[in-house]
Amino acid sequence: MRPKERRDTGQGDLLRSRLDGIVDMVHASAKLARTIDWTFLEERFGAVYE
Repeated sequence: MRPKERRDTGQGDLLRSRLDGIVDMVHASAKLARTIDWTFLEERFGAVYE
């Protein structure tokens, strides 16, 4: 019995792309994420949330 023919669906490309190439960096959510002090939040809540 022969193996099934593999078809390239292009879905694997999403996992190989850099995130900054996928996300629209001028979108309001991306701008907000850059203004948040993530270090402060990690220090405050890191012990409670992993």
